[in-house]
Amino acid sequence: MDELDLVASQVAPNLAIDEGPATRTALDEDDADDTWSSYTVVEMAIPLVKPFDHEQWQPASVEDSVMGENLTMCIEALLHLLDAYRLVTKTVMRPPARERLGPFILAGTRPAELSGDSWDHPPYQVLNVFALAGQPGIRRTATEAEIRRMSTYLHQKARRYPITAVLELQADGEAALEIAGDFRSSVMLYYSAGEVFLDLALMLMLWEEGKAASEAALVFDPPLLVRVRTEYHTRLGGNWQPQGRSAVAEWRANLVQMRHQVAHAGKSPTREEAEAARDAHRRLIEGVGTRFAAKVRRYPRSLSLLVAREALERRGRVSRAADDALKQLTTEVMLEFLDWRDAVLIARSKS
Repeated sequence: MDELDLVASQVAPNLAIDEGPATRTALDEDDADDTWSSYTVVEMAIPLVKPFDHEQWQPASVEDSVMGENLTMCIEALLHLLDAYRLVTKTVMRPPARERLGPFILAGTRPAELSGDSWDHPPYQVLNVFALAGQPGIRRTATEAEIRRMSTYLHQKARRYPITAVLELQADGEAALEIAGDFRSSVMLYYSAGEVFLDLALMLMLWEEGKAASEAALVFDPPLLVRVRTEYHTRLGGNWQPQGRSAVAEWRANLVQMRHQVAHAGKSPTREEAEAARDAHRRLIEGVGTRFAAKVRRYPRSLSLLVAREALERRGRVSRAADDALKQLTTEVMLEFLDWRDAVLIARSKS
């Protein structure tokens, strides 16, 4: 077994890593052992620069004030990458955060004369192993298709793509349920994901209808369940009544009411109740996506910003109109909506 595989098996069983080219690391080139290899899991480069006169930049010396800021940038980028991995590969992990970084090993080797009393060179070949305490770890290497989707997510995250918040809340809710066994948090997170999704769907439709931000803000004055009963059916069709056997009724019974019991009475849900809440959320999301696919000619921009192509394919809803809508999504369209949504949120805060 390779030496790094041995370390990884002790730290995180089934850890997936990509092997880089073999490197010779022995002190004497003639005695180098070709079985030693280097691995790069994540490599990031941040230029060390500092502002100069007239917005010019110059190289910065390696000092704590500079290194601290740049190390923070690297850590933040790494956490975004882990977020992308867990969302795309459907790996159930708690949200990455520096506070969850567990014990680490920092080791280095450097040559020294046995007869001397000091080191001759600075250390090289540093091994830095982070163990995410309580996490299942990264179980497999991402496929090429998943890596492309991770890249898409990171671009969307950087551009404040509106649906990413829903995806993250859902992933957090699943981790609370399956890893932490925190059923209260799972219910609250899935409820938040559903409310954010429903509000986003309604905002998209109001925006595409050409409503002014001040006018749209008034639509959100009534409580969520009132909006669900009054604002969606006339636009999307389908059954939006919170009684009966519809997806909306199941969502209200298994998630909304459970959330109210948790928030206002301190109820501790059973695992079965938390799973029922999650499943109700999923069926609601699926149902709303199906309605948008059916109304793609009326709300093409809304569909493109709310429903991914993979979701349409899963439902068998990739029509020519839906395909055209997805192709017309541009950064400019998304930024136009985000500016409008910001204006709505400001108007809501003043009402």
